[in-house]
Amino acid sequence: MINIKYLIYKLLGLWGLLSLLTVLVVGFQHSANLSAWVGGRLQQLQLLQQAQAKEIPNTAAEQKRLVKWLSRKYRVGEEPMTTLVASSFQIAQQEGISPTLILAVIAAQSGFNPFSEGYLGSQGLMQVLAEPHSEKYDELGGRNARFYPMTNLSVGAQVLHECIAQAGNTEAGLLQYFGVPDHAEMVIFVTKVLAEEQRLSKVLQGIAVPVFEDARI
Repeated sequence: MINIKYLIYKLLGLWGLLSLLTVLVVGFQHSANLSAWVGGRLQQLQLLQQAQAKEIPNTAAEQKRLVKWLSRKYRVGEEPMTTLVASSFQIAQQEGISPTLILAVIAAQSGFNPFSEGYLGSQGLMQVLAEPHSEKYDELGGRNARFYPMTNLSVGAQVLHECIAQAGNTEAGLLQYFGVPDHAEMVIFVTKVLAEEQRLSKVLQGIAVPVFEDARI
């Protein structure tokens, strides 16, 4: 007489073994991606720790003014905005560009929405195109990390620095960074970024700047 219960247990055991083998094979195939992802997450955590702990040229009080102003204008909580502002200052120092310029680009590109996506495929806080900059993303966890705020911020700042260095000045660098076919749209973008950077610079210095003096970028 066939023991049905015994057969069920055997089949379950076989299924479990096959599942384990499948996981091991797939895991081996994607071990490089997993390693890159883990490395990217560790680098992001290190960046966050540095941004929060390291002394940078501007004091916490000055950054706090930026946080409050940006939080009100773009309706973002002060806690995540504090991390973004601190990280922007840290990354700007590494890249040799202005932190207020980075923040102004984020404002114009995504309005501080980390999940924003442009009509040409640009993504994240700084609206970086994934394809042309895949190598930069690979170092920080791969393309799947493009919507992580710190990854997008880091890659975007690198790209911005390269554009400015190649173009020779900030305005031309911004035109290159934006990179859409419509020249008129590019000029509008550059104008918005430079105007926002000027406002942020004033806020940083303690100069009173109305939050809603213009239409939201």
